[in-house]
Amino acid sequence: MSILKQLLQTLQPTENFDDVLFEFQSSLGPCNVDYLYYGACKMLEDIMDSVSSFSYLLSSDVLITIQSIVNSVVVLLDKSGEPNGENIHMGCSKAIISFLRKRLGYSAHKLLSADFPSEDVG
Repeated sequence: MSILKQLLQTLQPTENFDDVLFEFQSSLGPCNVDYLYYGACKMLEDIMDSVSSFSYLLSSDVLITIQSIVNSVVVLLDKSGEPNGENIHMGCSKAIISFLRKRLGYSAHKLLSADFPSEDVG
């Protein structure tokens, strides 16, 4: 688990994103795995915002990476062995899955509604 936390810590955005997390759960802290997973997704959302003005392919790759992060949370909780899908020791709960899926949906919507240069789409 410490390797996962270290990896997630390297994928955190530089700016504060607690205002977005308030809609999820206000008690999350920087050492909490839910917080780290969301931070990784937020960093990728920021990258997607940057590349969406010029590259459909890069944006779709970022979206696939966000989907992989969501899948990682699902697998982590499935393997936790906890009947309610929460692991207090890891700081991870099932509630983060729906929150991250909603964020993934926002990113997918942005990708599908973006106006990309025609040479990159085909």
